[in-house]
Formats: sequence, C-alpha cells, structure tokens
Amino acid sequence: MNTELERFIKTYLHYEQAYEAHDALRPTLMAFGDPFVDGVRKGFVDLLRERSATIGDYERLTDVEFPDEDALYDYLQGMYAYLFEDGVEQPTPPE
Repeated sequence: MNTELERFIKTYLHYEQAYEAHDALRPTLMAFGDPFVDGVRKGFVDLLRERSATIGDYERLTDVEFPDEDALYDYLQGMYAYLFEDGVEQPTPPE
C-alpha cells in the first residue's frame, strides 16, 4: 500500500467516517491535487491486484472489522468503483 492510499484510508475510511456514506467522498478526494489523487488511484489498483493487505492490517488503519479478506476486497473494489469509475453509491463496510 503506497503512502497516498494509506493516508486516504486512515483519514477518510476510518470507523467514524466509513459508515457515513453521504456521497461526499469522491468530491473530497478530487479536491486534492492530481499527484495525490493519482497516488490513491495507483495504490488502489496495486492493492486490489496484489491483495497485499490483511483484514488485520486494515483494522489497524481504520478500526473497521471485516469477517474475511473476500469481504474486505469486495468493499475496496466497490470503493474504487465509486471513486474512479463513477460508481453510483459510496459503499459502506458490513456491520
């Protein structure tokens, strides 16, 4: 996970933020400069391809628990689609 994605996840997908899906996350991200946005995009692509973060790693960053890695990566894929592929709705983690 690159620095930009780690910072984005720690700040905007942390427990206090993750369950408040009010579709403001995409405009918030896009308000940052292109280097940061590109870094977050690349970080997502690499993470989704390599599946290099465990549910424990993600929980340490966000305090959000997932039942298994498939659920985590389904959520992250949905978040990528929302942020970069004009996904309709911001996903929330399973409760």
